[in-house]
Amino acid sequence: MIIDPLQSEDPARKAARHANLRKLVDFLEFHHPKLRMEVYAEKEHEAVLGTPQNPCNSPACLVGFGPSAGIPLIAEEIRSHNVILWFDYAQRVFVGNSPAFSFLFACGWPNSIAEGVARIELFLADKIPDKWTLDDRYLNSKDLCL
Repeated sequence: MIIDPLQSEDPARKAARHANLRKLVDFLEFHHPKLRMEVYAEKEHEAVLGTPQNPCNSPACLVGFGPSAGIPLIAEEIRSHNVILWFDYAQRVFVGNSPAFSFLFACGWPNSIAEGVARIELFLADKIPDKWTLDDRYLNSKDLCL
């Protein structure tokens, strides 16, 4: 069954979040950054600047590449010493208050840009599986390898 976790969301807000996810996918496919799924960013001060060199590294890292993809943080998401409120950022620009956050960005996913992009593509197509686990492997929006 296909689900849309944000069905009740304002259509303009949903469209903006989808555009941000598309922008993130374009960045990931062009730059092929390295992922390490446990952290949002190795050096948050570089993430604050949104430099393409941000040594992010997480699926959460996928979130951490948002500023580098041109999706800026706002002042309320940056605390002293450049500590970033990544979950707040992800909710604002990508998924809102949605259970889709875990499907897209949970730290248990493998360190794979291709799989991260495939999960984003499924979300954008409103095709998140009803039942999924971190052991599932998504190669593209059409293929699921278990």
